[in-house]
Amino acid sequence: MANFSRRGALRAGLATAAALALTAGAQAADPIKVGVTITQSPPGSVVQGTQVKDGLEVAAKIINDAGGVDGRKIELVIEDTQGLPEKARAAVEKLATRDKVAAITGEHQSSAALAGIEVAHRYKIPYINTNAWSDVVREKGYPEVFNPGNYNSRVGSAAAATMKELGVKRVLSFAENTDYGIGLAKAIGESLKKVAPEIEYKYETLDRASKDFLPAILPLRANPPDAIINLMLPPAAYIMMNQVYEQGVAPSAKTWLYDGSGLADYPDFWQNVKEAGKGMLVFGLYHPKMAQPPLACCSRPPTRCS
Repeated sequence: MANFSRRGALRAGLATAAALALTAGAQAADPIKVGVTITQSPPGSVVQGTQVKDGLEVAAKIINDAGGVDGRKIELVIEDTQGLPEKARAAVEKLATRDKVAAITGEHQSSAALAGIEVAHRYKIPYINTNAWSDVVREKGYPEVFNPGNYNSRVGSAAAATMKELGVKRVLSFAENTDYGIGLAKAIGESLKKVAPEIEYKYETLDRASKDFLPAILPLRANPPDAIINLMLPPAAYIMMNQVYEQGVAPSAKTWLYDGSGLADYPDFWQNVKEAGKGMLVFGLYHPKMAQPPLACCSRPPTRCS
Protein backbone atom coordinates (compact mmCIF):
# COMPACT_ATOMS: atom_id res chain seq x y z
CA MET A 1 0.00 0.00 0.00
CA ALA A 2 3.03 2.27 -0.24
CA ASN A 3 1.76 3.60 -3.57
CA PHE A 4 -1.08 5.33 -1.68
CA SER A 5 1.50 7.54 -0.01
CA ARG A 6 3.42 8.08 -3.23
CA ARG A 7 0.28 9.25 -5.04
CA GLY A 8 -0.42 11.69 -2.22
CA ALA A 9 3.16 12.96 -2.31
CA LEU A 10 3.08 13.42 -6.09
CA ARG A 11 -0.17 15.38 -6.03
CA ALA A 12 1.10 17.40 -3.08
CA GLY A 13 4.43 18.09 -4.76
CA LEU A 14 3.00 19.33 -8.03
CA ALA A 15 0.21 21.32 -6.41
CA THR A 16 2.65 22.97 -4.00
CA ALA A 17 5.12 23.73 -6.80
CA ALA A 18 2.38 25.32 -8.87
CA ALA A 19 1.15 27.42 -5.98
CA LEU A 20 4.64 28.62 -5.15
CA ALA A 21 5.21 29.54 -8.77
CA LEU A 22 2.45 32.15 -8.61
CA THR A 23 4.82 34.39 -6.69
CA ALA A 24 7.49 34.21 -9.40
CA GLY A 25 6.20 37.22 -11.35
CA ALA A 26 5.95 35.56 -14.77
CA GLN A 27 3.50 36.73 -17.42
CA ALA A 28 0.02 35.23 -17.23
CA ALA A 29 0.41 33.49 -20.61
CA ASP A 30 3.69 31.84 -19.68
CA PRO A 31 3.62 28.21 -18.53
CA ILE A 32 4.70 27.38 -15.01
CA LYS A 33 7.94 25.45 -15.43
CA VAL A 34 8.38 22.79 -12.78
CA GLY A 35 11.69 20.94 -12.68
CA VAL A 36 11.57 17.18 -12.13
CA THR A 37 14.60 15.17 -11.00
CA ILE A 38 14.10 11.40 -11.18
CA THR A 39 15.95 8.16 -11.94
CA GLN A 40 15.42 7.06 -15.52
CA SER A 41 18.51 4.88 -15.93
CA PRO A 42 20.67 2.66 -13.65
CA PRO A 43 22.14 2.36 -11.09
CA GLY A 44 19.18 4.02 -9.34
CA SER A 45 15.65 2.64 -9.01
CA VAL A 46 14.33 3.10 -12.56
CA VAL A 47 10.97 1.49 -11.77
CA GLN A 48 10.37 4.01 -9.00
CA GLY A 49 11.48 6.86 -11.24
CA THR A 50 9.01 5.70 -13.87
CA GLN A 51 6.22 5.68 -11.29
CA VAL A 52 7.05 9.24 -10.24
CA LYS A 53 7.25 10.45 -13.85
CA ASP A 54 3.93 8.84 -14.78
CA GLY A 55 2.26 10.24 -11.67
CA LEU A 56 3.50 13.77 -12.24
CA GLU A 57 2.43 13.70 -15.88
CA VAL A 58 -1.07 12.57 -14.88
CA ALA A 59 -1.26 15.26 -12.18
CA ALA A 60 -0.06 17.92 -14.63
CA LYS A 61 -2.66 16.84 -17.18
CA ILE A 62 -5.45 17.01 -14.59
CA ILE A 63 -4.40 20.53 -13.60
CA ASN A 64 -3.94 21.69 -17.21
CA ASP A 65 -7.22 20.19 -18.41
CA ALA A 66 -8.95 22.14 -15.66
CA GLY A 67 -7.47 25.39 -16.94
CA GLY A 68 -4.10 25.35 -15.25
CA VAL A 69 -3.20 27.56 -12.31
CA ASP A 70 -4.67 31.05 -12.73
CA GLY A 71 -4.80 30.36 -16.46
CA ARG A 72 -1.21 29.15 -16.70
CA LYS A 73 -0.33 25.62 -17.80
CA ILE A 74 2.10 23.34 -15.96
CA GLU A 75 5.20 22.43 -17.98
CA LEU A 76 7.40 19.65 -16.61
CA VAL A 77 11.15 19.85 -17.29
CA ILE A 78 12.51 16.37 -16.58
CA GLU A 79 16.12 15.50 -15.74
CA ASP A 80 17.55 11.99 -15.24
CA THR A 81 19.76 11.76 -12.14
CA GLN A 82 20.41 7.98 -12.31
CA GLY A 83 19.96 8.09 -8.53
CA LEU A 84 23.47 9.55 -8.22
CA PRO A 85 24.25 12.58 -6.00
CA GLU A 86 26.57 14.22 -8.53
CA LYS A 87 23.95 13.88 -11.28
CA ALA A 88 21.24 15.26 -9.01
CA ARG A 89 23.41 18.23 -8.07
CA ALA A 90 24.06 19.01 -11.75
CA ALA A 91 20.39 18.55 -12.64
CA VAL A 92 19.16 21.03 -10.04
CA GLU A 93 21.87 23.49 -11.09
CA LYS A 94 20.69 23.26 -14.73
CA LEU A 95 17.03 23.56 -13.83
CA ALA A 96 17.70 26.61 -11.68
CA THR A 97 20.05 28.51 -13.98
CA ARG A 98 19.29 27.45 -17.55
CA ASP A 99 15.65 26.37 -17.46
CA LYS A 100 14.60 28.98 -14.89
CA VAL A 101 12.06 26.68 -13.25
CA ALA A 102 9.79 28.04 -10.55
CA ALA A 103 10.12 24.97 -8.34
CA ILE A 104 11.57 21.45 -8.33
CA THR A 105 10.00 18.13 -7.39
CA GLY A 106 10.15 14.41 -8.18
CA GLU A 107 13.20 13.21 -6.29
CA HIS A 108 12.67 9.79 -4.74
CA GLN A 109 16.16 8.65 -3.71
CA SER A 110 17.72 10.04 -0.56
CA SER A 111 21.32 10.44 -1.69
CA ALA A 112 20.16 12.35 -4.76
CA ALA A 113 17.75 14.49 -2.72
CA LEU A 114 20.46 15.40 -0.20
CA ALA A 115 22.64 16.65 -3.04
CA GLY A 116 19.78 18.44 -4.78
CA ILE A 117 18.48 20.34 -1.78
CA GLU A 118 21.87 21.97 -1.25
CA VAL A 119 21.65 23.56 -4.70
CA ALA A 120 17.97 24.48 -4.27
CA HIS A 121 18.79 26.09 -0.94
CA ARG A 122 21.60 28.11 -2.50
CA TYR A 123 19.30 29.44 -5.25
CA LYS A 124 16.30 29.81 -2.92
CA ILE A 125 14.14 27.63 -5.19
CA PRO A 126 11.24 25.65 -3.66
CA TYR A 127 12.06 21.94 -3.60
CA ILE A 128 9.29 19.40 -2.94
CA ASN A 129 10.68 16.03 -1.88
CA THR A 130 8.56 13.26 -3.37
CA ASN A 131 9.80 10.08 -1.71
CA ALA A 132 13.32 10.47 -0.28
CA TRP A 133 13.05 8.90 3.17
CA SER A 134 16.33 9.96 4.81
CA ASP A 135 15.75 11.85 8.04
CA VAL A 136 18.69 14.09 7.16
CA VAL A 137 16.64 15.68 4.36
CA ARG A 138 14.28 17.00 7.02
CA GLU A 139 16.89 17.66 9.68
CA LYS A 140 18.54 20.22 7.40
CA GLY A 141 15.58 22.50 8.13
CA TYR A 142 15.88 24.38 4.83
CA PRO A 143 12.88 26.70 4.31
CA GLU A 144 12.87 25.89 0.59
CA VAL A 145 12.35 22.17 1.18
CA PHE A 146 8.89 20.63 1.64
CA ASN A 147 8.43 17.02 2.78
CA PRO A 148 4.90 15.65 2.34
CA GLY A 149 6.00 12.00 2.24
CA ASN A 150 7.42 9.28 4.44
CA TYR A 151 10.68 9.21 6.42
CA ASN A 152 13.08 6.63 7.82
CA SER A 153 12.30 7.16 11.51
CA ARG A 154 8.65 6.28 10.90
CA VAL A 155 9.57 3.12 8.99
CA GLY A 156 12.16 2.22 11.61
CA SER A 157 9.65 2.44 14.45
CA ALA A 158 7.10 0.40 12.50
CA ALA A 159 9.65 -2.31 11.72
CA ALA A 160 10.81 -2.44 15.32
CA ALA A 161 7.24 -2.74 16.60
CA THR A 162 6.62 -5.59 14.14
CA MET A 163 9.75 -7.46 15.23
CA LYS A 164 8.66 -7.14 18.84
CA GLU A 165 5.18 -8.48 18.07
CA LEU A 166 6.66 -11.40 16.14
CA GLY A 167 8.67 -12.36 19.20
CA VAL A 168 11.91 -12.81 17.25
CA LYS A 169 15.31 -12.96 18.93
CA ARG A 170 17.75 -12.31 16.07
CA VAL A 171 17.19 -9.85 13.23
CA LEU A 172 19.36 -9.04 10.22
CA SER A 173 18.81 -6.13 7.81
CA PHE A 174 20.20 -6.13 4.30
CA ALA A 175 20.67 -2.44 3.49
CA GLU A 176 21.75 -0.90 0.21
CA ASN A 177 24.83 1.32 0.38
CA THR A 178 22.97 4.62 0.16
CA ASP A 179 21.82 7.30 2.58
CA TYR A 180 18.39 5.71 2.47
CA GLY A 181 19.50 2.13 3.14
CA ILE A 182 22.10 2.80 5.81
CA GLY A 183 19.98 5.50 7.44
CA LEU A 184 16.98 3.19 7.72
CA ALA A 185 19.09 0.30 9.02
CA LYS A 186 20.34 2.55 11.80
CA ALA A 187 16.84 3.88 12.50
CA ILE A 188 15.53 0.34 13.01
CA GLY A 189 18.39 -0.38 15.39
CA GLU A 190 17.66 2.73 17.43
CA SER A 191 13.96 1.90 17.62
CA LEU A 192 14.67 -1.68 18.69
CA LYS A 193 16.85 -0.42 21.53
CA LYS A 194 13.82 1.43 22.86
CA VAL A 195 10.99 -1.06 22.35
CA ALA A 196 12.74 -4.45 22.29
CA PRO A 197 16.31 -4.23 23.62
CA GLU A 198 16.38 -8.00 24.06
CA ILE A 199 16.42 -8.49 20.26
CA GLU A 200 19.87 -9.07 18.78
CA TYR A 201 20.07 -6.81 15.75
CA LYS A 202 22.65 -6.10 13.08
CA TYR A 203 22.69 -4.88 9.51
CA GLU A 204 24.86 -5.66 6.52
CA THR A 205 25.49 -3.12 3.77
CA LEU A 206 25.24 -4.42 0.21
CA ASP A 207 26.27 -2.72 -3.03
CA ARG A 208 23.13 -1.68 -4.91
CA ALA A 209 24.98 -2.15 -8.23
CA SER A 210 25.88 -5.78 -7.49
CA LYS A 211 24.20 -8.76 -9.10
CA ASP A 212 25.44 -11.36 -6.62
CA PHE A 213 24.76 -11.28 -2.88
CA LEU A 214 25.60 -14.92 -2.18
CA PRO A 215 28.72 -14.09 -0.12
CA ALA A 216 26.42 -12.42 2.42
CA ILE A 217 23.64 -15.00 2.12
CA LEU A 218 25.42 -18.38 2.16
CA PRO A 219 26.64 -18.11 5.78
CA LEU A 220 23.00 -17.75 6.85
CA ARG A 221 22.15 -21.29 5.76
CA ALA A 222 23.92 -22.77 8.77
CA ASN A 223 22.66 -20.23 11.28
CA PRO A 224 19.68 -18.27 9.91
CA PRO A 225 18.28 -15.28 11.83
CA ASP A 226 14.66 -15.20 12.93
CA ALA A 227 13.92 -12.34 10.53
CA ILE A 228 15.57 -10.66 7.55
CA ILE A 229 14.57 -7.09 6.75
CA ASN A 230 14.96 -5.83 3.20
CA LEU A 231 16.17 -2.22 2.94
CA MET A 232 17.01 -2.24 -0.75
CA LEU A 233 15.36 -0.98 -3.93
CA PRO A 234 15.10 -2.73 -7.31
CA PRO A 235 16.83 -4.20 -9.14
CA ALA A 236 19.17 -5.14 -6.26
CA ALA A 237 16.24 -5.93 -3.95
CA TYR A 238 14.79 -8.43 -6.42
CA ILE A 239 18.15 -10.17 -6.86
CA MET A 240 18.69 -10.41 -3.11
CA MET A 241 15.18 -11.73 -2.50
CA ASN A 242 15.54 -14.44 -5.13
CA GLN A 243 18.93 -15.54 -3.84
CA VAL A 244 17.75 -15.63 -0.21
CA TYR A 245 14.79 -17.76 -1.31
CA GLU A 246 16.82 -20.07 -3.57
CA GLN A 247 19.19 -20.79 -0.69
CA GLY A 248 16.25 -21.79 1.49
CA VAL A 249 16.85 -19.01 4.02
CA ALA A 250 13.74 -16.83 3.77
CA PRO A 251 10.81 -16.75 3.73
CA SER A 252 10.89 -20.07 5.58
CA ALA A 253 9.51 -21.82 8.65
CA LYS A 254 12.52 -20.49 10.55
CA THR A 255 12.98 -17.01 9.10
CA TRP A 256 10.56 -14.19 8.34
CA LEU A 257 11.24 -11.92 5.36
CA TYR A 258 10.10 -8.36 6.05
CA ASP A 259 10.08 -5.70 3.35
CA GLY A 260 10.83 -2.23 4.68
CA SER A 261 11.01 -0.58 1.26
CA GLY A 262 7.41 -0.73 0.04
CA LEU A 263 8.19 -2.99 -2.92
CA ALA A 264 4.97 -4.95 -3.20
CA ASP A 265 3.16 -2.23 -5.18
CA TYR A 266 5.87 -1.96 -7.84
CA PRO A 267 4.36 -2.96 -11.20
CA ASP A 268 7.19 -5.40 -11.94
CA PHE A 269 7.38 -6.91 -8.44
CA TRP A 270 5.76 -10.28 -9.00
CA GLN A 271 7.28 -10.92 -12.40
CA ASN A 272 10.73 -10.46 -10.86
CA VAL A 273 10.35 -12.30 -7.54
CA LYS A 274 7.64 -14.90 -8.17
CA GLU A 275 7.87 -17.56 -5.42
CA ALA A 276 10.38 -15.50 -3.45
CA GLY A 277 7.67 -12.95 -2.64
CA LYS A 278 5.17 -15.40 -1.18
CA GLY A 279 5.00 -15.23 2.59
CA MET A 280 6.85 -11.92 2.78
CA LEU A 281 5.64 -9.41 5.34
CA VAL A 282 4.99 -6.02 3.76
CA PHE A 283 5.41 -2.59 5.28
CA GLY A 284 2.24 -0.60 4.53
CA LEU A 285 2.03 3.14 5.00
CA TYR A 286 -1.73 3.58 5.18
CA HIS A 287 -4.93 1.65 5.20
CA PRO A 288 -6.86 2.24 1.92
CA LYS A 289 -9.82 3.70 3.81
CA MET A 290 -7.72 6.29 5.64
CA ALA A 291 -7.87 9.90 4.54
CA GLN A 292 -4.82 11.14 2.67
CA PRO A 293 -2.18 12.95 4.72
CA PRO A 294 -1.90 16.76 4.61
CA LEU A 295 -0.88 18.15 1.21
CA ALA A 296 2.16 19.98 2.51
CA CYS A 297 4.60 19.58 5.33
CA CYS A 298 7.13 21.81 6.92
CA SER A 299 10.85 21.22 6.44
CA ARG A 300 11.45 20.91 10.16
CA PRO A 301 11.63 17.50 11.92
CA PRO A 302 8.58 15.28 11.21
CA THR A 303 6.95 15.81 14.60
CA ARG A 304 6.48 19.46 13.72
CA CYS A 305 4.65 18.76 10.45
CA SER A 306 0.97 19.49 10.00
